[in-house]
Amino acid sequence: MILLLLSIITFNLQHAGNEFYNGSAALNDTLAMYGREVTLSSFAQPLFALRAGEWIAPENYLIIASGERLGEWLSKEEVNGQYIECREGGYDPHYAWACDFDNDACAENIINTEVKTKITAKFYFRNISVQVESTNRTLAFPPNLSAALKNASGNETLTINITVRKNFSYLMNNREPGIGSCYDNEERYSKVLTHRFVINALPAGEGKEIFIDAPVIGRQWFKSNKLAAVILSQSPLLEIIYRREGNYSEKVSIRNSSIAYDGLGFAYINLSEPQGEHRGNTAPIPLIKETRNYSFIYRINFTYPGLGYKMHQIEVRDVFNGSYEQQFRTESRTLVANTSRQTHARKNYAFQDIEMLPATLFLGILLILIFLQKAA
Repeated sequence: MILLLLSIITFNLQHAGNEFYNGSAALNDTLAMYGREVTLSSFAQPLFALRAGEWIAPENYLIIASGERLGEWLSKEEVNGQYIECREGGYDPHYAWACDFDNDACAENIINTEVKTKITAKFYFRNISVQVESTNRTLAFPPNLSAALKNASGNETLTINITVRKNFSYLMNNREPGIGSCYDNEERYSKVLTHRFVINALPAGEGKEIFIDAPVIGRQWFKSNKLAAVILSQSPLLEIIYRREGNYSEKVSIRNSSIAYDGLGFAYINLSEPQGEHRGNTAPIPLIKETRNYSFIYRINFTYPGLGYKMHQIEVRDVFNGSYEQQFRTESRTLVANTSRQTHARKNYAFQDIEMLPATLFLGILLILIFLQKAA
């Protein structure tokens, strides 16, 4: 499972290097040069490198799926029945007149185009506010933020304000007339298109606690052996595994998981509807040293046979491969008249042996006979 999660992160980070463009969700503008305009179009969409259903992992990356379209710089008139691209060295110099936009007998050609991206993300969680900037399409969560998210209840909101600035730039050669020829004259034209997003996410924490509900004091009658527990978790669970004496005994499946892909081809963990899961906001302050809130509550019951001491192990696994295991020892007892003859006996219910003297026995029989005679 760990390798699977790492492969999802690696795949998504590599996939972020591809070009993504959705015209219906793109930001559009124009750039004016030499009395003409070229169209600019930018697409950006934020997402997370590791997501399971509606929850994100505390150690994560913010990814900006991004793509652009830059308008072509075409000739002002057709050449041999079609428009040519006015790019430096890209056409026959005899047709330079078709790329003369300022009518000075010298062409205005594109040397190159580029788009520089700057991403600014400001994270807000509890009393933490941290800003990260990047010129790449991926931003790692800051360490202090990840540390705080590891204690998120599973129902707290991480808010991220994202600004994506794209500088569209055209380096032009605005050739100027000189003695006998045109001379090079480089000029740069640019425009910034800005995307702004506010996204809210549910980070899944790593905390888990297991409390035994029965037997309360670790002892019980051997003919009704039961181990009941309450499990609190800061992240949604996949399964609960019960072992007795180190051997596998039973598994409780909470939900199924599988790898899926969104509309842009990024991988995420798809989760089925849970079984036996309760949502709430629980903080068992008197029971544990550390104050934590938990949003996922589970109750489990296991029965087992036998007399004497038993070792039980309960292991829980969450949707991000986090696991937690706890061991418990119970004693199953019997009821006997003389506890000295039985090791696992409830001493507080033991009875002392009674020696019946012959006179006492005779008196008892006599009283029974008198009672029966009166009843007749």
